[in-house]
Amino acid sequence: MAQTAEQDQDNKAPPRRRPMSRLALAFYALCWSALLCFGILVAIMQDRTLPVPEPLRVKLSQILNGNPSLPIVRFGRAEVGLSELFHPQLVLHSVQFSDAQTGAGVQFGALELVIHGPALLFGQIAPRSLTLSDAIVDLQRRPDGSFDFGAVIAANSSAVTSLDEILGATEEFFDRDDFSRLAQARLDQLTVNYTDWVTNRAWTLDGGRLSVRRENSSISLRGDLAVLAGGGELATLGLFYNAIGPGAGTLGAEFDNLPAQDLAVQSKALTWLNFVDGNLSGSFRSLRAAGKVGKLSALLDFGAGELSAGPESNPVSYSEAKTYFTYDPKRARLDISRASIKSDWGAIAAEGYALLQLGGSSQRSSSGMVLHLDVDRADFDKTPWWSEPLRVTAATGQVKLNYDPLTLDLGLLQAKVNGTDLSLSGHGVLTPLGWSYDGQGRVPSVDSQTVMSLWPEMLKSKSRRWFGQNVHKGTMKNVTVDLRQTAGTPAVLASSFQFEQAEVKFMRHMPVISEGLGYGVFERDEFVLALETGYVQSANGGRLQMDGSTMRVPNARLPDPPAIFNLKGRGSVPTVMSLMDNKPFEIPTKTKRGIDDVSGQAELAIEIETRLKKGVKPRDVAYDLTGRLRDLRSEVLVPGRFFTADVLRLTGAPDLVEISGEGRVSDIPFKGTWSQPLGAANLPSQITANFDLTPKSLNALNIRLPNGSLTGAAEGALRLDIAKNKPVTFELTSDLTGVRLKSAALNWSKPAAQTAQLQVQGTLSKPMQVDLLELEAPGLSLEGTVEFYDQGLDRVVLSRLVAGDWLDGAATFIHQGADVPMRLLLSGDLDLRSYGKLARGDPARATTTAPMPMSLRLGRLQLSNNLFLSDVRADFDGGLAAGGPFNGRVNGGVGITGQMSGQGAGLRLSVKSQDAGGVLRDAGLLRQASGGEMTLDLAPHAEGWNGAMNIRAVRVNDAPAIAQLLSAASIVGLPDQLDGKGILFSIIEGEFNINKELFTIYRSSAVGPSLGMSMDGYIDTKRKQLDLQGVLSPFYLLNGIGSILTRRGEGLIGFNFMLRGPLENLQASVNPLSLFTPGMFREIFRRRPPQQE
Repeated sequence: MAQTAEQDQDNKAPPRRRPMSRLALAFYALCWSALLCFGILVAIMQDRTLPVPEPLRVKLSQILNGNPSLPIVRFGRAEVGLSELFHPQLVLHSVQFSDAQTGAGVQFGALELVIHGPALLFGQIAPRSLTLSDAIVDLQRRPDGSFDFGAVIAANSSAVTSLDEILGATEEFFDRDDFSRLAQARLDQLTVNYTDWVTNRAWTLDGGRLSVRRENSSISLRGDLAVLAGGGELATLGLFYNAIGPGAGTLGAEFDNLPAQDLAVQSKALTWLNFVDGNLSGSFRSLRAAGKVGKLSALLDFGAGELSAGPESNPVSYSEAKTYFTYDPKRARLDISRASIKSDWGAIAAEGYALLQLGGSSQRSSSGMVLHLDVDRADFDKTPWWSEPLRVTAATGQVKLNYDPLTLDLGLLQAKVNGTDLSLSGHGVLTPLGWSYDGQGRVPSVDSQTVMSLWPEMLKSKSRRWFGQNVHKGTMKNVTVDLRQTAGTPAVLASSFQFEQAEVKFMRHMPVISEGLGYGVFERDEFVLALETGYVQSANGGRLQMDGSTMRVPNARLPDPPAIFNLKGRGSVPTVMSLMDNKPFEIPTKTKRGIDDVSGQAELAIEIETRLKKGVKPRDVAYDLTGRLRDLRSEVLVPGRFFTADVLRLTGAPDLVEISGEGRVSDIPFKGTWSQPLGAANLPSQITANFDLTPKSLNALNIRLPNGSLTGAAEGALRLDIAKNKPVTFELTSDLTGVRLKSAALNWSKPAAQTAQLQVQGTLSKPMQVDLLELEAPGLSLEGTVEFYDQGLDRVVLSRLVAGDWLDGAATFIHQGADVPMRLLLSGDLDLRSYGKLARGDPARATTTAPMPMSLRLGRLQLSNNLFLSDVRADFDGGLAAGGPFNGRVNGGVGITGQMSGQGAGLRLSVKSQDAGGVLRDAGLLRQASGGEMTLDLAPHAEGWNGAMNIRAVRVNDAPAIAQLLSAASIVGLPDQLDGKGILFSIIEGEFNINKELFTIYRSSAVGPSLGMSMDGYIDTKRKQLDLQGVLSPFYLLNGIGSILTRRGEGLIGFNFMLRGPLENLQASVNPLSLFTPGMFREIFRRRPPQQE
């Protein structure tokens, strides 16, 4: 276009100009030139500064300090220029703003001010933008909580006490007319030295940048800082505020890697961060209205760190944690939208709220809080206290925390832990020595497996281990836990619970208790577990009720603590014995005796002392067993006998087990004890029993006695010794008080009230063996053995048999078959003097006593004091009643034969000899006699014997008594004959009685061709004195014709005589008048003869 104008100009001739036109044209050109130069100058000055001359700098200083409401400005070098938008620009170096009154201020390396150009044309200095750099600010928080920024923003106001005041002052600054055109401000390379006199801590914020932008009526502030903490780590902090109107806007902060404890001291809502040892990142957001900051929303993102209450407590490490919350300063309330933490232990996420406790030492910190949390889920996979994972759901709880000293009051925490409802409450305080606390917990119901997952491993670890190993299943109800600890002292635990449907292995080698119902109690260091109902299944399939059993650990704090089990069992006897066959008891195994064949019920009480440790040996277990066995029945326990017992008592210890009480064997009552030592292998057991010795009881034991030989009842004591691989030995003793014993064969009896001693020892072998049979009773003493064969009794061998004073020998009773009387072999010495006394008055004995075959081999059969038979041999195959032959020697001399019949009072002895003289001689009746046959009949009478003697054709020599009579009668020739070939007696007869030492002659006669005699009277064999009377008839062959009128042995003519005195000095007297008295009248010259009963 410019070219076209020039061409047109060239084509036309220039007009003629007037002078005014030339002047106007020159002025116009000058103006355009000036504008062109100014434009060139502006273009050159755009975004460029030029130094200000000193006079102008001084003038500028006066202008900047002309407003007394603003801080005093001092600066060094000054530059001017134009901004990119051609607004005037002033740059001051080494600038200092200070308070005219206090002198406090702030320094900047450079200040760049862009002034609104149009306003400057009207004489107004209106900053458009402001840029500061290289600032060092000393910021302090005073002890009262107010802030000192080190420079004034408004006159006479160098401190603010709250964020609201800071933001309000900022808004007022930008609302001033002087700064109404200020669009932006920026502060670069800011260094803030922040000193907090409330916490006595200091920080350095370096490399900071602050900026402010105004758009229409809104103002945006932004600050970014790098924080150098005490640990040398670098953190970043970003602050912003967006004002949307007077007193309204949004503000916030963003930070990264900031120490939690540095942030804790900045707000009441963050005091709890003092317990976090670590760095965190996050942001804060808040709305401001009516000049007041409202609720604060926060996001905190924690890195790895620790939760620590102080050096007195153990820290808890975490790998990451986050929380979202809103803080309402008016209500001092934290609303926690989410709080989560992860660590090596596990993870937890919660929500809730906290009510801060104000009134602490600082207005910017709280003294505590009341925290309410709801946990949807928390997973703890591995913790120092629990080896098994914990799953926490539906948890809600309230905790009151006081920070100084750190105190926790847990009002109530309710949760599901591993599916189990749990509630906790408690109180804790951190002291210089550590935590002091008391806590209470309650679980309505929990299964045994969950218990192990909830039971802390370090809490009563021995009891916990026992519980885990021995409680197989079950449900625990109404579980309460009270745990208390004073710092520096051991924790004290108190707990109680109920359980049901439990399976508990109460000892290592014992079966489990099933369907257990009961309760447990922890009290300090003692643990008690009580079973109300439950049973064990024994190896034989039976059930043993264990109601009332308890377990007690007196001191669970000790290593391998001692435990005491008080077990009570009730069940069948085979079931109980099957249980007792387990270690440590092994009673049936050790005793080699099972009682599966015994029916009945048993009640046991066992106190067991052991230790809760691995590898407990049976020898390390002590126990005390007591019990009762009821309603016992068995057909095998006592072979061949039916055994019953109403109640037996069972006792046991590691070294001994006993069963005692009263029972019946084949309906025979007894009271006894079975004992088994257990201290070593193969120790013998022992049975002792007391029972009534009666015909019925002996018959039940296959001991059959003759009818009537035992009546009544006496207490007997039986002992059995039972050893392994050996026959059972036994001993039976009794004092036999209460029984009447009677033996027809021995003519002996014992009254019931009389005491005797019976002892029987033997072996229950096959066949049975009795090694000792001993009886000591008044009138009877015996000792011997009893031999058996496979089918039963073989023989009774009595090596010593003493019956009263009439028998001292030995006897053998030989069994001859069923229902056949035993055969008796008797040897020794027999005194018939006492036998007759014992046998008197019992004529029915022969008919009531079963016949017993017997053979006698007697060394001595005493008939009187001076008369006995030796080498007596007798065989009574039909028994005493049937009688039989016998033979022997009179006083060890001449042999005799005889026949015995009857027994008792009906006993009869008929003795014969072919040497009657020898018998008379050996009997001591005559010194010399020979020849003749003798028949002697004896029968017991009273305490002696009645006898009748008949001797034929015996010749008597050397008879001093007869010789003295003949001399007294002056009979010539007969004494010489007596001294010579002797006097022959054709017949000697007599009846007499032998009673110990008294020999009574009722009547006697001796008749021969030369002499006849009759005689009666007494002979005292003990004192050897005679008191005899009779008639001596010489020449009896002729004189005897008159004997029909006199006694036998007396003739018509005879001499009455008397023989009296000792044998050594015998006095013979003859009445001569009797010679002239007929025989029938001789009785007037003699006394009455002894009368035979």
